[in-house]
Amino acid sequence: MARIAVVCPNCGDVEVSHEEAVVMVCENNAEGSYTITCPACTKLFTRRADLRIVELMVAAGCRLQTWRLPEELSDEQRSGDELPINDDDLIDFHEQVQDESVFDEAFARICWESE
Repeated sequence: MARIAVVCPNCGDVEVSHEEAVVMVCENNAEGSYTITCPACTKLFTRRADLRIVELMVAAGCRLQTWRLPEELSDEQRSGDELPINDDDLIDFHEQVQDESVFDEAFARICWESE
């Protein structure tokens, strides 16, 4: 059984078996990471891993999972109302959420539209 040395953010240096680690690679940009539950404190933690670390961990028998970024993050052009929010937008939002009637009106509108 292969043992892997990792650094837990709470406990420091620990060793885990290859069965306790999951290596993840993004299919869009090949960025890697691994997730391990620390055997000492039992907390789950994730660390970034470059391609060399990913290859070593997979060669040691760690399970590999691949994933894709959501389509919403694609490089599509945005314009108009989809532009990033600014400081004025945040101030307006803050003022609106201070007024409880905004939530009452929104809830009433949702209920009315669902009927």
